[in-house]
This record gives sequence, C-alpha cells and structure tokens, in this order.
Amino acid sequence: MSKIIILTGGIASGKSTIGNAFKEQGYPVIDADSLVHEFYKTQEGVKMITSLFGEKYIQTDEVDRKALGELVFQEKKQLKILEKNVHIAIIDLLEYWLKKYQGEKFVFIELPQYFEMDQSLLKSIKIYKVLLVVANRENKVEFLRKRNNFSKEEALSRIDSQMPDDRKIELSDYVIENKGSKEELIHQANQILQRIKNEAIF
Repeated sequence: MSKIIILTGGIASGKSTIGNAFKEQGYPVIDADSLVHEFYKTQEGVKMITSLFGEKYIQTDEVDRKALGELVFQEKKQLKILEKNVHIAIIDLLEYWLKKYQGEKFVFIELPQYFEMDQSLLKSIKIYKVLLVVANRENKVEFLRKRNNFSKEEALSRIDSQMPDDRKIELSDYVIENKGSKEELIHQANQILQRIKNEAIF
C-alpha cells in the first residue's frame, strides 16, 4: 500500500517548488490546485459555480477564476461557501488519481488547504505523514506582488484567509522553513524525504 504524504503550506510558501523537485526525482505528486483549475473547465464545475454565485462568474463556458477570486477574497462568507463545495468535489478527483498510483511506494498530494478542510472528507484517504512548508510573511507578500501582480492589500487578503502557520506547525509531522533560497529549500526537502523513506515500514 502506498504511503500518502500531504505536502501543504500557505499561499506563496514554496510548496510547489518542492512538489516539482519531487516530481523530477520520479515521485508521483498530485497537485490539488491543478485539479481544481481543471474542474472549473468542466460542465460540473461551471454548474456548481453558477448555482452558488451566478452566471457572471462564467466566461466562455468555464469559470472566470480571476473574477471569482476577487469576490471570495473580499467576502469571507463567500469564500467559506466556495471552499466547502470545492473541497467535496476535489476528494473524488484525489481518489481517482490515488488509484492510478496505488502501486507506488510514496505518493505526495500537494494540498494547500489541507488544514482548512473538513477532515471528515479525508477519511477515505489513509494519510501517512504531513509535510508543511512555511515562509516569512513579508517574503510571501513580495512574491505574490511579483508573480500575480497583486497589490499589497490583495496579497495580504489571500495570506490572511488561511490558517496561521503556528497552528499548522503544531499539527504537522515535518516542517520546512523557506527563507528565500530555492537551493536551500530543495535541500531541506530532500533531507526530510530521506527521513520519510528511512522511517517507512511497508
């Protein structure tokens, strides 16, 4: 049976850099964000967003993610509604991909909102370990302003919509602190990966 490892962290923490590094080493990495983006292009995704928020968040037969993001990050109530429904949808997609990789020793799920999810939704997935990536708040703001062309206020609204890192640290098996260097980040990740491999019993 595969050892399923959750790779999580707040927005702009560096988890995707680690996920890509693991992929390059041949490990399966299921990117939950990418699954959500693909879901928004399906009839099911369009129907869900239309029923929740109306047709104005649909553009050329798919969800207008930019407009939807502007709505939910301005209104926390709307964000909660979106998250609740998307989390339910994403579980089916995760289970599909886990079946595809069931012959692998280790499978990583890059799941940014792992701690924000209703944990009862994950009961069908036997999670082995949780690897958390944290980063300095100022560095995250700077990164989001460059990558997404966000204002400082937009960046902060997205950062503050998530559970604080100190709470996540208490709930994680492994923690990586991203101090800004990609090389150091990947080095830390590889060290923890080796620990996971050494400690795993099949």
